[in-house]
This record gives sequence, structure tokens and C-alpha cells, in this order.
Amino acid sequence: MVEINDLIKAAKEGEREAFGLIVGEYQGMVRGYIALQIFDTDQVFDLAQETFISAYTSLSSFSGDDFGGWLRGIARNLCLQHIRTEARRKNREKSAMEKLFLQRQEDYDEIGPQRLDRLQGCLQRLKEQQKNSYEAICLHYFKGRSTEDIAQETGRNSSSTRVLLMRARIALRACLERALAT
Repeated sequence: MVEINDLIKAAKEGEREAFGLIVGEYQGMVRGYIALQIFDTDQVFDLAQETFISAYTSLSSFSGDDFGGWLRGIARNLCLQHIRTEARRKNREKSAMEKLFLQRQEDYDEIGPQRLDRLQGCLQRLKEQQKNSYEAICLHYFKGRSTEDIAQETGRNSSSTRVLLMRARIALRACLERALAT
């Protein structure tokens, strides 16, 4: 069996097969080390690959006896860089989400009361024009009754009650859209 130092020497001289053997020898250790710090399996494999690429490009700078320790040092630096990058990305996403939430809240503060007033107007119109639909909406949404309960109370069957509620919702939506468009 070839000694690791001989493989390193051969790899430094440009023998790619020698470096391939080194990778085969150390890949389990490198992946295991990275997996202790990074919990995403895909990232572990990517960072292990980056570790070996970095090791290959800077192999001429290795001059010690502990090649495994040198690889772990490269892996550690790549893991720290990855963790910092992910933290920055998460902060950017968090800031974007907070801005979006604040914008939505401002939109609601501006439009919400107006929308509620318009909805009440639409409910009043529904009450005046379609009393049965209004009663079904009130029983279902304001009193929490099921369609079966509403059907029993109003003397209808369940399917006609569901159709009545669906048509009432469509009418309210159309009314609200018209009201908000003006």
C-alpha cells in the first residue's frame, strides 16, 4: 500500500490520480467533520467538495505531517464562511419579511376600516334585497352554525342551504369589489 506522504508528494508533482486516492482516503473524515457543524446533507457534500478543491489548488502550501488536520482546517474555514453567509441571507429575508408585513399593516390601517364600512353596506343591501341569503350568512358566519343546522332552522335541505350560502358569498364579493373600486 502506498503511504499518504508519497501520495501527497505525487499530487504536488501534478499526478491527479494520486490526489484522487487522497480524496478517497479522507472524504469520510471530511464529510463527518462538516456534518458536525452543518446539518443540511446537500451542503455537507458541497462543502466537502469545496474542501478538496481548495486543498488541491493550495496543495503546494502543505508542508506538515498532519494532512487530515490541514483538511479539517480548510473545512472549518469553509463551514464558518457558509454559516456567516447563511446568517446574512436569513437576516436579509427576515428584513424583507418585516418590511412586507409593515407594508401590509399600513395598507390595512389605511384600507381596513374603509373595507369594513363597505362590507357593512353590502351586508345591508343583501339584507334588503335577499333576506334569506342574509339570514343564512348571519347564522353561518356570525353565529357559527353549520349548513346542516341552518337547513334545519330554515326548513331547507343541506344542498340548497350550501347553494344559498355560495350565492350570498358571490353577491357579497361582487358588491365589495364594486364598492372598493369607487
